[in-house]
Amino acid sequence: MNGRFLFLLLLPLFLLGGCSTTTVSENELASGYEAAMHKIQQGYFQDAIAQLENLKQQTEEPRIRGRLEMGLIYAFYKKGDFNQVIQRADSFFKQYPTHPQSAYVIFLRAMAYQKQGDAHLQKLMDKLSPAGEYPEELRHAYNEFAKLIKRYPDSAFAEEAHKHLPLIRQKLARFELHNARFDLMQERYQEVLRRARYVQEYYKNPLVRKEALSLMEKAYQALNQPDRAKKVARQIKELEESLQ
Repeated sequence: MNGRFLFLLLLPLFLLGGCSTTTVSENELASGYEAAMHKIQQGYFQDAIAQLENLKQQTEEPRIRGRLEMGLIYAFYKKGDFNQVIQRADSFFKQYPTHPQSAYVIFLRAMAYQKQGDAHLQKLMDKLSPAGEYPEELRHAYNEFAKLIKRYPDSAFAEEAHKHLPLIRQKLARFELHNARFDLMQERYQEVLRRARYVQEYYKNPLVRKEALSLMEKAYQALNQPDRAKKVARQIKELEESLQ
């Protein structure tokens, strides 16, 4: 889902009416909101954030404040301030637990976690040994996408969330294999087997499974367990034949 689609979905959310607890008119709020959205599209993120924050100060109407907060979450996402996206989304759900547009906020929070996780994963993959670190943000992203699908299966975001789940699984599998390769170099063969079995159990991508099996075969050979190594070699061959 590209940023343009997120923007188009957000624009109609600011539907006003009955603004009895505002210090400015309905038209002023609506035009100010629309101007902030266009500033985001033009890349003036901080200006848009300041404008939306100012609009929030001019109304006590919960429904309008909620929509302005959604605009702020989107602005921080576009700015790349993913910590703010997550923190503000958490606060949003405390204030508006039954908001009709909750799926939008869950999606942005999931995307923010994923962006953080991708950056963290790349840093770990650049290291020979991640030294016990784990890209937890990707796991959080996965959980958020899964939550969105479960709670809002008919929303505009559910289909897109479905696409992200296998991609995250593949990234986490790559990380496990990265660790397993390092363990193999360090002659920690039981760790190699543990990680490879984990990948085999939870990640269904055939190419990922093939690499996991290859590492298992090498570990069994190093442990002087030729029968198990041969069994794994047969599994690799069967998998290769299934891919033809």
